Amino acid sequence: MDYESFYERISRPYRENDRLHAALIYFNMYFTYTMYLLYPCLLVMMLFARRELFLKTLLIPAAGFYLLTEVRRRINRPRPYEKYDLDILLKKETKGCSMPSRHVFSAVVIAMGVMLVSETLGIVLLVLCAVSCAVRVLLGVHYPSDVVIGYLCGILTGMILHAL
Repeated sequence: MDYESFYERISRPYRENDRLHAALIYFNMYFTYTMYLLYPCLLVMMLFARRELFLKTLLIPAAGFYLLTEVRRRINRPRPYEKYDLDILLKKETKGCSMPSRHVFSAVVIAMGVMLVSETLGIVLLVLCAVSCAVRVLLGVHYPSDVVIGYLCGILTGMILHAL
């Protein structure tokens, strides 16, 4: 099956139902904001309550983010809407740098950082990160492989965070 047919099939229910479409858009937006607000809160908490974890919670995700950014810049994979004539559910102008998803990577690394202080909350966030993977594909801004690789890179970076 070609990607255009695949995308048309998975996105059709959201294209035909304005409420479902809006739910995808809102989940994507609010989950992103939540994770990006959560990270500075985590750092402040580490600074005051778990000082021994502060530097590694800051530096390991930062190093992973930098490395992932360089890898995706070199790969420079076109986004699905660039390569195919897709009517995507989230209008974007971004060109290239689709693989791996930095959005997913960042959320997963943040969830792994949260696991340092609350395993339960970290696991809930990792599940929501997996939902975010599906949402990014449904919105048409990433291929499934982009989000899977982003998720796995986030887990690997998080494992380094936990190991050191």
